[in-house]
Amino acid sequence: MNKALIVILSTVALDAIGAGLIFPILPDLLREVTGGDDFGFLYGLMLSVFAIMQFVFSPVLGALSDRFGRRPVLLLSLAGTLIDYLVMGLSPLGWVLVVGRAVAGITSANMAVASAYITDITPAAQRAQRFGTIGAVMSTGFIFTTSLPPAVAAGAAASIRHLKTSGEERARHQERVAKVRQALEAADIPTMPNDSHIVPVMVCDPVLCKGISDTLLDEFGIYVQPINYPTVARGTERLRITPSPLHTDADIARLVEALTTIWGRIGLRQKAAE
Repeated sequence: MNKALIVILSTVALDAIGAGLIFPILPDLLREVTGGDDFGFLYGLMLSVFAIMQFVFSPVLGALSDRFGRRPVLLLSLAGTLIDYLVMGLSPLGWVLVVGRAVAGITSANMAVASAYITDITPAAQRAQRFGTIGAVMSTGFIFTTSLPPAVAAGAAASIRHLKTSGEERARHQERVAKVRQALEAADIPTMPNDSHIVPVMVCDPVLCKGISDTLLDEFGIYVQPINYPTVARGTERLRITPSPLHTDADIARLVEALTTIWGRIGLRQKAAE
């Protein structure tokens, strides 16, 4: 990998990492700055200003990079991002934060520059691959940096503490799974025996498996995930039903009725039984 490509990918990754780290904690930062919970307008303004500046200045940065070169403009974009993060870390004033976000939006509109740089240094036959690499790097920055909002993290931690001492939910879960299995067996819907909380409904045809899943969602408002090759071997395609402790008898009955209707409509019962 040449040095120019490393510079481009590093710039894109830093942009993605910065956004992934900042946005989840931004509400708490604004709450601290404003001294209360009435920060919705400021939060929306900061997000909007950033997006508008990116939209407006993307062609401007592209033109500047044509005139002065790609690397200086990419370095300028990183400098603007640095200024924004310093402002967000040090400023006690809401309007200064908005200005910082505007500066970051102006200088982070660098995808046009990065794309032009890729075009400059890449043979035509390899450009699609290089553009795909940029997309992958940007996605990785969000995947590996985005932290949970404090409220979500606190809720998850409280749930774990509760489940460590309570067996009620686990017992209810197991009872619901057994109820679903019994109802499906009574309706002559073929399932795969196992000890898991997952109830596989055997379809054994990839097209029908996806079609049944779509029909359940479109006609009955029930989402059931289809599992096809390569997740499972060919000829063992299935629907993955995952009952939860909160599913009621009425929910189970509605699911079984929907499956029975579809099974009869497409004549899959005899095929699955064979």
